[in-house]
Amino acid sequence: MEPLLNSAGLPEQLFTPGHAVAAHHFFTFWTTVEKACEKQDFPLLLTELLNGEVLDTAVYAACCSPNLKIAVERLARFKPLLAPIQLRTEPTVDGTRIYFDFGAMRRIVPTSYLLMEALFVVRLARISTGRQVVPLWVELPEPQVSPGVANFLNAPVQQADAPGVVFSHAVMELPFVTANEQLWDYFEPQLKAGLYRIAGDGVSYRGRVKRALVDLLPSGRAAIDDVAVELSVSKRTLQRRLREEKTNFQELLNDVREELAIQYLKNSDLSSTEISYLLGFDDPNSFFRAFHNWCGQTPQQVRMSPPS
Repeated sequence: MEPLLNSAGLPEQLFTPGHAVAAHHFFTFWTTVEKACEKQDFPLLLTELLNGEVLDTAVYAACCSPNLKIAVERLARFKPLLAPIQLRTEPTVDGTRIYFDFGAMRRIVPTSYLLMEALFVVRLARISTGRQVVPLWVELPEPQVSPGVANFLNAPVQQADAPGVVFSHAVMELPFVTANEQLWDYFEPQLKAGLYRIAGDGVSYRGRVKRALVDLLPSGRAAIDDVAVELSVSKRTLQRRLREEKTNFQELLNDVREELAIQYLKNSDLSSTEISYLLGFDDPNSFFRAFHNWCGQTPQQVRMSPPS
C-alpha cells in the first residue's frame, strides 16, 4: 500500500480507518493502482475478486439484507464509507434503476471506475441471491465494452451520463441466501458511527472546510458562504471557529487550490485552463499568477518535473 501511495504522491496515512478520503485523492489512488496492475479489464478483475469472504463491512451488511431492494437502500445510506459518491435509485416501468451520482467531481472520475461501479452492483446481486441474475440493461458513459465485460454482464449496454444498472421487479425481490438480520443489527450501529465520524464529529473546522472545498470547487462554489451552507453553520460561526484554530478561510482556500492543482497536474491530462476552472478561478491568468506564488514555478514546470 505505502509504495502505491508514494507513487501517487499521496500521504501514507490516507486510508486511516474512520476518516473520509477526499474525492481527488481517492480517484488519484485508483488511477495509480490501475496503472501498476497493467491488466486488461482491471475493473472486471476487481469485481470478480469480490466474494462472500472478502467484503467491506458496509457491503457485508448489505448482503445480510432480505433482498436486493432492501440491500440497495441500506448500501445507499452507507456508500460514503466506501467511496466519495452517492448511490441512488429510481423506479422504471419494468423495475428499478440503480445508479451512481458523482456530483461536481464527475469530470475527474476515471472511466474504468465508472465501469467498476456498474459491475459491482451485478456481482453483489449474484453473490447474495446465489443465482446468475442478469440485469434488464446496463448504463455506461462509454457503452462499448470489452468481450470479457460483455460476457460478465450478459445484458444490453446503453449510453448514459452516469453508470447504472436496471433490474426487474422480480430480481429486486429475490430472497438473499446471505440474509441475516442478526448480523445487520450488529453492523448497523458501527456503520452509523462511521458516518458520524466522516461527517465531521471530532474533526477540526480546518479539516471540515478543506473537505467541503474539495467537493465545492469544481462547481465554481468557492465562497465562504457556500462552505458555511455546506457545513450547516452561519458564516459568522465559521469565521470564529477558524480564528480559534489560528487560520482563516482564504488561507485554507489557497491550500486546497494548491494541493488540487498539483494533483491534477501530476495525475491527469487536464489542461492548465481546465484546471483553473475546476479550482474556481474566473480566468486562467489568475490561476497562473496564484500558482507561481504558491510554488515558485509555472504549472507546466510542475507537470514536467520528476516525481519526488
